[in-house]
Amino acid sequence: MRPALNAAERGHVECTARVNAVLDQLQSGAGRVSVAAIAAAAGVSRTFLYEAAQHELLARLRDIAARRGPSQRIPAPAAQQITTASHEQVVRALSARNQRLDKENKWPRDELAVALGQLRELRRRTAGTPAPEVAPPTP
Repeated sequence: MRPALNAAERGHVECTARVNAVLDQLQSGAGRVSVAAIAAAAGVSRTFLYEAAQHELLARLRDIAARRGPSQRIPAPAAQQITTASHEQVVRALSARNQRLDKENKWPRDELAVALGQLRELRRRTAGTPAPEVAPPTP
């Protein structure tokens, strides 16, 4: 079982080395700083970067991104950028959906409030009344 463990350890060390190499390049030059970009460039999964064992790599990536600031970040390609009109349309659609869901949820909330009020009133009325005795079943 030890050779498999060694292979796993070697794989982890190699992945970490590739990520560090990509981060070194980003630190000294330009390039997109994101988990997805780093993972793709290093040939690792994004999940690998988010694992607890890689917290130092993720912290280093975030540090590089923070030092660059928003002006040095590479913008998304034009095809991926949202226009103002498109953004407004999305906001209107989401707002309309939110209003519709609020209306749909109003009836169950009101019914629940009525039922709880009736239950409270019933409990108040029967609070002084002893519980009815249940007759044992007859054989």
